[in-house]
Amino acid sequence: MEVLFWILVSIGAFLCISYFILIGSYCYGWNRLNDSNLVLNTSVAVSIIIAARNEETNLKKCLDAILAQNYPKEKLEILVVDDHSTDATIEIISAYATKNAIIKCLKLPDNTIGKKQAIASAIDISCGELIVTTDADCVMGANLFLKKCKVWNLWHSLPVEVLLCISKKQLCAMEQIWHLQKTCSRM
Repeated sequence: MEVLFWILVSIGAFLCISYFILIGSYCYGWNRLNDSNLVLNTSVAVSIIIAARNEETNLKKCLDAILAQNYPKEKLEILVVDDHSTDATIEIISAYATKNAIIKCLKLPDNTIGKKQAIASAIDISCGELIVTTDADCVMGANLFLKKCKVWNLWHSLPVEVLLCISKKQLCAMEQIWHLQKTCSRM
């Protein structure tokens, strides 16, 4: 029994260390995308989806940070979905939407509720090649979309052999994104 305990402790320690190494490598790679070489093809249309419920204290900062992005505004689409808020969230979204044509105010129907449904309803009407979801309490740096599009461009430049080494679950998600792109390109 004691041997089993130490085996499980060893496996747990290995998994923890592996996780920290993985996260560290992600951070290292993300930081290597420095701001000096972010001059790239900004032709990727980006849809930003924000699911908001009772976020009147956070939403303005989030929207201001998105509007301050160093990315062409004509390539941005901001879809803010109100999930039955009981505070002034819908009024804030509406005020921003009237001032900025790239912001669309959406409201979930009474028979649906929750963040998952809010994001799904926004994806249904989004037209961006790249869909970014964020929470209303997040404030992002000014170059976030440039970095995301750089990663997007790198992903699309991978050879077919690399793309085929993905799981069925990832393939299913990629097929859904491809279908979404195909649907939006017809509009």
